[in-house]
Amino acid sequence: EKYQTACEVNARLSDLLRYSINHNSSGIVTLAEEINHMNNYVYIQQIRFEHKFTFQTCIDERCLDCHIVKLVFQPFIENSIQHGFRGISSGGLIRFSVRMEGENLLISFEDNGNGMKASEYASLMARLDQGTIADFQEQNESIGILNIHYRLKLKFADAYRLTITTRERQGMCTRLLIPRI
Repeated sequence: EKYQTACEVNARLSDLLRYSINHNSSGIVTLAEEINHMNNYVYIQQIRFEHKFTFQTCIDERCLDCHIVKLVFQPFIENSIQHGFRGISSGGLIRFSVRMEGENLLISFEDNGNGMKASEYASLMARLDQGTIADFQEQNESIGILNIHYRLKLKFADAYRLTITTRERQGMCTRLLIPRI
């Protein structure tokens, strides 16, 4: 059984690496491709963390052919695992959903993890509100969400929205509203 699992992890890791280095000049992929990349990452992390969390999806299949900026989903999943589930030995849950909302895609990541302290949340929101990419580039700290935020902001300008809700010890919910392309 461990041999089969090791082979599967190796195959998915290879897919992750290929996807990451595949040069697509537009930086745009289908939602289906991005979801496949995310699922490979989640599988590897579930093995790594001995299934201390479960992963649920609810995806409107009409969205699968829509396009999205490449490498957007993984950092949100990584935040749930690394920060949200820190100190939690089992029972973690990540819910991922995608649905159409008018001419937009609504993409949600929700976990039942640690959430953020009010001061951490205020700091994150202040950094997200900074006006320019130069402000972002000067920062030396963890940049996963910030990176995604600025990449989507550069691509979609004011048509893109990021909403984060969190409560300490009650989890976190991140929603991305992006135009359908």
